[in-house]
Amino acid sequence: TQFDSEIAALVGSEDLEVTMTDLQSQLNSKTSEYHSTRGMLENVLQSRAHLKKEYMKLKSQGSEEGYRSHVHKLVIQEKLAEDLDILCTGLDNSLMAFHSMKMAQINAFIKELWHHTYRGTEIDSIEIVSDVDEAMEPESTSAPTRRSYNYRVVMHVGDASMDMRGRCSAGQKVLACLVIRMALAESFCHECGILALDEPTTNLDKNTMESLAASLADVVRVRKRQSNFQLLLITHDETFIDLLGSRELSNHYLKVYVDDNGHSKVKTCSISELLP
Repeated sequence: TQFDSEIAALVGSEDLEVTMTDLQSQLNSKTSEYHSTRGMLENVLQSRAHLKKEYMKLKSQGSEEGYRSHVHKLVIQEKLAEDLDILCTGLDNSLMAFHSMKMAQINAFIKELWHHTYRGTEIDSIEIVSDVDEAMEPESTSAPTRRSYNYRVVMHVGDASMDMRGRCSAGQKVLACLVIRMALAESFCHECGILALDEPTTNLDKNTMESLAASLADVVRVRKRQSNFQLLLITHDETFIDLLGSRELSNHYLKVYVDDNGHSKVKTCSISELLP
């Protein structure tokens, strides 16, 4: 036959050896692929058997009971989240109410002190105004809205109100800072016995200086009942010291001076020595 003829022609030739080598290589490759696939199949069968065993174990232990337990935990967590949300809302409302109350109290002190100290006619009163900025959180989070306050000082002139920054004199600015600090101290530091003022008369005219001394005298009289109250005043203005002394706030003051050796010294001086 033709096949026998082709076989007879290939016997003893190099083409037969090449063909046999190629076929052997293909056989080895297919055998390796077969063993790899067989190993994967055995792994899948083992995993299946393991999962089936775990399933039967859970079924025998009562999977329904485990499901109910997880549902109970989920419901409790949801209720806790709702309660915390109510608590946070109540706390936020309380803080807002406290902030409004303290701002009203501070502005009442500021108004009273300003009327007692300011002797000009350009400004009727001043107050602190707080602007609320609410930063919205991303929709993907459940975090509450963050609230921040921007404070500014507003002056009232007749029916008009405007920001004080850049519209007042140096003396008015200094007096406003002193009044605000004294109002803050009265509102938040009533149990704190120290009221410290550093060079409070800078840029103040004579009339305003006298009014400030009178206001300090009123503060001292009110706080005198507080056993730990102390007014600490640092100034180079002996006239202001004289004004405080004339209102019987103190009989003496401490003076810092430099001796002949260039050393700083402190001595007690009588305010009466400043009086003409």
